[in-house]
Amino acid sequence: MFRRAVTVVLLLATLPACSATDEHPVMTVDAAATLADERVGIRVTGLAAGSAVTIRSETTDRNNITWRGTAVVHTDRTGVVDLDTASSTGGSYQGVDGMGLFWSMVPEGADPDTSFLAPNRPERGPFEVRLTATTASGATATAVARRQWLGEGVTHQRVHTDELVADIYLPPAEGPVRRPVLIFGGSEGGSSQLWEAAQLASHGHPAMALAYFDAPGLPATLDRVPLEYFATALRHLAAQTGGGPVSVIGYSRGSEAALLVGQHFPELVRGVVVYAPSDVVHAGFPHDDRPAWTYRGKPVPRGPIPVDKIPGGLLAIAGGDDQLWDSAGSARRLRERRPDTKILIYPRAGHVVGTYPHVPTGVAMGQHRLGGTRADDQRARVDGWPRVLAMLAAP
Repeated sequence: MFRRAVTVVLLLATLPACSATDEHPVMTVDAAATLADERVGIRVTGLAAGSAVTIRSETTDRNNITWRGTAVVHTDRTGVVDLDTASSTGGSYQGVDGMGLFWSMVPEGADPDTSFLAPNRPERGPFEVRLTATTASGATATAVARRQWLGEGVTHQRVHTDELVADIYLPPAEGPVRRPVLIFGGSEGGSSQLWEAAQLASHGHPAMALAYFDAPGLPATLDRVPLEYFATALRHLAAQTGGGPVSVIGYSRGSEAALLVGQHFPELVRGVVVYAPSDVVHAGFPHDDRPAWTYRGKPVPRGPIPVDKIPGGLLAIAGGDDQLWDSAGSARRLRERRPDTKILIYPRAGHVVGTYPHVPTGVAMGQHRLGGTRADDQRARVDGWPRVLAMLAAP
C-alpha cells in the first residue's frame, strides 16, 4: 500500500571523474515508505563501469543513539549498483544481501553481537534510514527509506486494567481483517512484542501484545502466572474482533504459555506458533524453586507439555545453534508428540531466530550467548516470517 517509485537525486561533487566522463550518481529507492518487515530496493546509477562505491546507512534509535551500516560494492558493466545483486566486499556485512544495510547497522564503537536496536513505540511513528553513496572520486548521492511500524489506518489501544496489561493494534475497519493474534515474549518480561503486534496488524491481523510479568500491576518475575490470565486476554481480543478464535504466538519461555493455553483452552484458540520453543514446563524465573505457571489455582507441574488438543495447527521455529537451550530438540519432540506439527529449524541460527526481518539484532545478552550469527539469524527471519504470516492467514 506504500509502494510508489521515488528517486532522490544527489549531491554532486565537482571533483575529477574516474573515467572519461563526469560521474552523475543518482540513488534510487523503489518505495518512499515501507513496512519495517518489507524489502527495499536500492540502486545507484550514473557511474563508471566497474567502479567502487561505498554505501552507508544511518538511523537513530529511541535513546538518540546513531546506528550505521556500510557496504563496499562495485558497479556492473552499465555503471549501476543494485544491492539485490551486488556483493559487498567490506563494511558491516559481506556478500549479496539487498537488506544488509538495514540489519547490519550498529552504534559506533559497539559490539555488533550485543547490539539490539531499541526503536520508539510503534504508535510514535516511523523511523528513517538515511542512505549515502560515495564514489572513489568523492561524488555522492543520497536517499531516505522511511520504515513504518504501522500500516495506513492501523490504530492502537492501550489496555491497563485489573485484569490485563496489553497493547492492541487494529487494522483499518474498511480493509480485509484476518484472524486475530495474541503474542507475547519470554523471560525478558514486560511488553516486548509491541513491534511484532504492530506488523501483524499492518498485515490485517488484529493483534494484542500481552505483558504477563515485570509490568505495572503484574508479578515482578515469572512466578505463578495463571494460565487464566492468557485466557482473559484471548476473550478480550475476540470480543473486539467478532468473537472468533485467536491464534497465539509465544517466544522462548512464552512458548510454554502458548502451548499450555492452546491445550487447556482449545475453544478460544486456532493455531499456535512458538519461536525458540521449549516442549517442557520449566520452573519459575529467576527463582527455580517456584512454579512458572498455575492452572485453576494449582502449579502446573514441570515436565513435557501435551499438545494433542491444540486446534488449528502448530508451528515450531528454532535455531540449530541455539545456545540458550535446545529449542531445535524441543521442536522435534513436539512433532513426535503431534505428527502434524510443522517445524522450521535453521541450522546456523540461534535463539534470536525470529520474528520479522530487516532490523538489527544481536546474538548475546550480557553473559548469555544466544547462538547463531547476525547474518544467519536474519536469513532465518527472512524465510520464516512469511511462513508465519501464511499460516495465520490460512482459513
